Amino acid sequence: MSVGSPSRLPTPIWGKRKKPWNHWSNGSSSDQPECLGSGWIPDFDRRGNRDWSFFGETCDDEGRPTKVWLYYAKSTPIKRHVKVKGEANPYDPTYETYFEEREGAHMLETFRGTRTLRYLWYEQRGLCTQCNIKITRITGWRLHYCVPRVKGGSTGATNCVLLHPECHDRVHRQRLPVSQPRLP
Repeated sequence: MSVGSPSRLPTPIWGKRKKPWNHWSNGSSSDQPECLGSGWIPDFDRRGNRDWSFFGETCDDEGRPTKVWLYYAKSTPIKRHVKVKGEANPYDPTYETYFEEREGAHMLETFRGTRTLRYLWYEQRGLCTQCNIKITRITGWRLHYCVPRVKGGSTGATNCVLLHPECHDRVHRQRLPVSQPRLP
């Protein structure tokens, strides 16, 4: 390693590099892992094909010191926002399916959304409420609001059900009522 600061490394990180744990975290020395002693020092090392990878040490479940690497910001995938159609109106019943599809796609990308989808799937025992056939990744699903949002329905899980795409289309075409299943 060279003696000077690497040119692309942020100064605040380099400036804190050789200070003990309690100065690094601006907390007390009780923050420090017990298995590492009193002089834990965050440092840089080569990781894979990258020089100057920032790491610290912590203890694994068995009490052995292990390296913990700083996550690279450029490793975060870029997710673009999908714009709403200009003519789409959330209060217009003709765009109800459009907004349900948007909400369902958004739920797949967020932790809270996947938890809600999983909750709905378990509540329905994995079955479509219209045809009582198993909902799988192969068959696909659509999110449906029992009380439409255009009529004041909520976006919460208590107002949602999962339907097969064909069943969802049929519900909207034939205007069939859908209620949430009740577990015994």
